[in-house]
Amino acid sequence: DLLKQLAKFFKIKLATGGTFREENGRIELQGDQRLRVRQILIEQLGLNPENVIVM
Repeated sequence: DLLKQLAKFFKIKLATGGTFREENGRIELQGDQRLRVRQILIEQLGLNPENVIVM
């Protein structure tokens, strides 16, 4: 599953714990990683900043 792989990628890249919650389709990471996650999604994965919402 793509989201499980993405959760694993973030855990390694950010050196933090985390999980993918299948019941709500969310990736949860330990600590406040929001800005770092957004930066990776935009700069490294090439997503459009207007389409990236990190909560």
